[in-house]
Amino acid sequence: MNQQHTPGPWKVSDQNDQAVVTAIGDFYWWSWVHLPHQHEQYGINPQADARLIAAAPELLEALILSVKDAQTSYRVISEANKEMGFDAPKKPLWLQQAEAVIQKVTQP
Repeated sequence: MNQQHTPGPWKVSDQNDQAVVTAIGDFYWWSWVHLPHQHEQYGINPQADARLIAAAPELLEALILSVKDAQTSYRVISEANKEMGFDAPKKPLWLQQAEAVIQKVTQP
């Protein structure tokens, strides 16, 4: 998988009345997320949105690890079923969706 995003960790701060997501590493990278607080009256929560964006690298890493484990289990079960003369089980929908999300995020 080819991850092209700025590596984490990312953090959220409040600057000039806007939620800002910053990648922290060897260099500081600022990604200004234009989420002014005045939109909260419309049900938009800029701080919550910024926290979700900041957690994206960790969420992706956890998803990749989970999918790798699930793929291994699915492969083992499929091979065991084949040896016993049974059809392979259908791949779970959640696993298909997770694989699609990872591909979407990691492909150029």
